[in-house]
Amino acid sequence: MEDVTAIAKQVARLLRKSGLETYDQTKHVFREVRKELDLSPPKRHGRNTVKRLSVENLRAFLRAAQRQEPKVNLMMQTLYESAVRVSEFTSLEARDFMYDQRRLVVSAGKGDKRREVIISTELAGMLRLHLGDRKAGPLFRSRQGKAYSDRRIQQLVDTVATAAGIEKRVTPHTLRHTRATLLTEAGMTREELGPLLGHEQSNTTDIYVRTAQVLTVEAFDLAHRGVGERV
Repeated sequence: MEDVTAIAKQVARLLRKSGLETYDQTKHVFREVRKELDLSPPKRHGRNTVKRLSVENLRAFLRAAQRQEPKVNLMMQTLYESAVRVSEFTSLEARDFMYDQRRLVVSAGKGDKRREVIISTELAGMLRLHLGDRKAGPLFRSRQGKAYSDRRIQQLVDTVATAAGIEKRVTPHTLRHTRATLLTEAGMTREELGPLLGHEQSNTTDIYVRTAQVLTVEAFDLAHRGVGERV
């Protein structure tokens, strides 16, 4: 068989010539290739929870974001609260923000399916001030007036996480996992969370239910105090 690295380079050149550049586009192509080759993914074992930030680290991350320039802070707040994938985040346009309904319209996810994400009143207000009268172009523009790349958003997340003193690697997907788990712990059902995250199948959302069911120190202490009061 030909060297794997050489094959990868040939495939990369072909994808570039075809105009496929984003992660989601190439992922879809390789999924179709696997179908053509009749390849099945290996079964996953032992993935019962997701990698997420503790509440303490999340607070540290958001505080560190507030010490960055205002636009970076708002980007991190939006990335976390909306729980969108990084490719969806960088594809958001000004027209995708609906202030009156407190929603972001996400249409760059898997299969380019449209969904609406509800955001808090506070975040909606900040986005309104950020955009002003602007109705077109990327929701967040770089200094060149263009949309940020996925890689640049990852770098910004790294910068904020480092400033927050978080030792483990934090990615945009870590923020997504953290938000989804906290929403589940707060009482959101998988039927409600699935559409918010853009999951096509409800069982994909089960991982957050399992993560939320992990007994936390806070939950233990609360239960322990309750038992103590009764004994």
